[in-house]
Amino acid sequence: MFFVYMLLARILGPALYGVFGYTLSSVQIISGVLFDLGLLLIVTRELSVDNDSIFRPALWLKAGGCIAGGILFLLLIPVLRFPLVLAVSLVVWAMLNSFTDFYFCVFRAKNMMHGEAATMLSQRVFLLGVLTVLYLGYLELDSEVHVLYASGVAFCCSALFGLVVAVSLTRLMLPAFPGLKGARIGVDEVRALALKALPLVGVSFFGFIYYKIDIVLLGLLSTNEQVGFYNASYRIVEASLLIPMIITNTLYPRLSLLWTDDFQGFRRTIQKAVAALFLISLLVWIGIAALSTPIVITLFGREFEPSAGILGLLAGTVIMVYPGYLMTQSLVILGKQRAYLVTTISAAIINIALNCFFIPLWQAKGAAAATIITEAAVACIAAFIIIRHMKTRRQA
Repeated sequence: MFFVYMLLARILGPALYGVFGYTLSSVQIISGVLFDLGLLLIVTRELSVDNDSIFRPALWLKAGGCIAGGILFLLLIPVLRFPLVLAVSLVVWAMLNSFTDFYFCVFRAKNMMHGEAATMLSQRVFLLGVLTVLYLGYLELDSEVHVLYASGVAFCCSALFGLVVAVSLTRLMLPAFPGLKGARIGVDEVRALALKALPLVGVSFFGFIYYKIDIVLLGLLSTNEQVGFYNASYRIVEASLLIPMIITNTLYPRLSLLWTDDFQGFRRTIQKAVAALFLISLLVWIGIAALSTPIVITLFGREFEPSAGILGLLAGTVIMVYPGYLMTQSLVILGKQRAYLVTTISAAIINIALNCFFIPLWQAKGAAAATIITEAAVACIAAFIIIRHMKTRRQA
């Protein structure tokens, strides 16, 4: 997807890339709450214990969320100044992806991750291929706006392709798994499932506000070019976050076991891991900051050269994000889900306030400054909770 966004920036240029990023981030905030409804973790858990009957009511509940979210987004189009064709295309893209995620739950619960991998890879290759054709000029379009619309339609088509692949693989790999044929709406089942998923909706909502609101506010308070420059820089930093994700996902099972059976081993392991991630983040920060201009020009072209200054500033977030990612995920290991929710809500509030203050002053660099401060606050809050809980555990 990094290469998809890189190619998209070259196709659209800074201003239209800013429009695309602004619309996409807004869609992701709404889709992350109303389209998913916090169901993915619950469905995966239930399917893993062979409770396959949950699949149908979950799909009906998801369909209701998609309808509600779609209507809400259509009402917001004139308020937030979204291009109509692009907005509708990306909403459909998000809806189709949300249904594909349900089939990913099946693959994960049934220990058939190769089905998810095949779906994701084929979907991304399809999208990259369509955008490559668009970039090379085989599709002659009359104006830049039509190119913007064509990009949205390309995303929509890739989501449809991914859903078809996921459904086909499910039928091939799990022919006995219940589908939609003959499904009836069980009102009581849907209501019970909604009550279970409701607490996770809050986590999803504030999580997406925390991660995506900077681009949305930049689109509201600044120009399309500034959004494009910021979005290009953000994608580079976002790609580097693969490092803490891999390390955290690798350590997560081990840390969970140590917290239960060996407190001293847990303490040593998490201290070493945080120190290692901090050291890696310093190297990444220095590398990106020192080479920001050639990185931006090589990946996105000279039109995006103003992104280099934003990238040099935004790269500072990795110092907080790398160790912070491990610490926030560790809150779940410690059984501090409520603290995780409070941390996410705090981050969302801090991020909104800082963006509203800094963007009018410094434009895209203001959004970068707000992100740095927010990530520092998240890391400090998570570290405080972990240290305090570890002291309580040690004294007990």
